[in-house]
Amino acid sequence: MKKRGIEDMDLVMVDPWCVGYHSEVDAPGRRLAKPLLFCRSESDCPMENGYARPVEGIYVLVDMQNMKVIEFEDRKLVPLPPVDPLRNYTPGESRGGSDRSDVKPLQIIQPEGPSFRVNGYYVEWQKWNFRIGFTPKEGLVIYSVAYVDGSRGRRPVAHRLSFVEMVVPYGDPNEPHYRKNAFDAGEDGLGKNAHSLKKGCDCLGYIKYFDAHFTNFTGGVETIENCVCMHEEDHGILWKHQDWRTGLAEVRRSRRLSVSFDGKIEAEVKLTGILSLGALMPGEYRKYGTMIAPGLYAPVHQHFFVARMDMSVDSRPGEALNQ
Repeated sequence: MKKRGIEDMDLVMVDPWCVGYHSEVDAPGRRLAKPLLFCRSESDCPMENGYARPVEGIYVLVDMQNMKVIEFEDRKLVPLPPVDPLRNYTPGESRGGSDRSDVKPLQIIQPEGPSFRVNGYYVEWQKWNFRIGFTPKEGLVIYSVAYVDGSRGRRPVAHRLSFVEMVVPYGDPNEPHYRKNAFDAGEDGLGKNAHSLKKGCDCLGYIKYFDAHFTNFTGGVETIENCVCMHEEDHGILWKHQDWRTGLAEVRRSRRLSVSFDGKIEAEVKLTGILSLGALMPGEYRKYGTMIAPGLYAPVHQHFFVARMDMSVDSRPGEALNQ
């Protein structure tokens, strides 16, 4: 690490990525990890993006079951990307700029309260009703979705809805990026990495929050307060028609109910803006990536979302159809 200009090991960040399976050496019977290394420029600075300074050229294989380093190789000396405050999470003033002042406050109010009703984790909205659940791997889970259809009564629609996996394969054949093939739900957990939401930022308007409870890896109970938020949104024009003969115009607006923890119920996924980056030698160019700053590039990659939909449209009790 000293060869790379790193004197303080407290500045080093270690992300233990699962090895995947490339050959028999990867031994599927053991819990192995090939960590990725990064280096901060300041210790315990919450505003610094340490992922903007990857430490490359070092190969490590770790047995996670026994917490032992099995293999270690210093394969290539790649300089650390330079320190640049523009890559951090800091506000504009601390970067020599200023925040915009031409955007005025936008307030969302419902003088008569929301249209939804909540009893514990059971939700009723217009003619819809469902239950909200949460798991450490999937995050938000919607159960027992039904529609109340006049004289026909309650009509089941879905037994269970969730995202069970997000696979992120990287397309750069260079070390170490070729082996990046993250299963974000199965290997890491979409739910357990969620955070407590803050009013006025993640959710707007009249908000109902739900806490998430789940067991951690030691068997204890873990709680994330205000992990899921629910609110109503104006969703633009539902339909509009004008009769050119009479000049009469009719407009109906659309309203939707949003239940989210890091994204939206309609599966609109929000990005964090943080990439898994790679370091470059001076003057180096990578075909399978995009240079985003001096000495720093983003390898090409994809996101595949896997949805689990246990449908039960007009089903009898106990029936479900997996999609």
